[in-house]
Amino acid sequence: MQHFTKIADKVAGVILSSPALGIHIRIPYFFQKCAQLLSRLTPSFPLELIRWNESLKKLRWLKAHLPSWTSELLSNPSATIQYTPRWITELLRHEARAFTEVNQFHVPTLCLYGLHDSVADSDYIEQFMKAIPSSDKQSVLFADGGHCPLNEHRKDEAVESIFQWLSSRL
Repeated sequence: MQHFTKIADKVAGVILSSPALGIHIRIPYFFQKCAQLLSRLTPSFPLELIRWNESLKKLRWLKAHLPSWTSELLSNPSATIQYTPRWITELLRHEARAFTEVNQFHVPTLCLYGLHDSVADSDYIEQFMKAIPSSDKQSVLFADGGHCPLNEHRKDEAVESIFQWLSSRL
């Protein structure tokens, strides 16, 4: 944690956009262990999980256990559809650490997130923001928003929120 403290001394503020907290997608233990192994052996091996999900949905017996929203991502040019084993393991590790180390987060923070986020849980994000000990924090909740406030129909409002937050600190 000393590393985080050193970085925090140099950071003037943090802008979060739908932080990955309370991830809705539960990765089975077996796949987590495979990702950990691949992360050590081939950390940058490309995994196209969205395409795999779309292919696996063709199997009727498996379809009910897979997310249904992934087909929308294939047609979205701003969506990330390729991941690496290292990215997956770091995501899971840091999601778990976020709440245990939030008391050391003393930098000004702006968080943009949507109520209908298909990846992260808006309640967890709200709890995280409340737990940040800094008095200089602000949340912008988009009641009709999803996971990407900067890429959705309210993106102008999201960008405006960022500029207002920045201009009040410059």
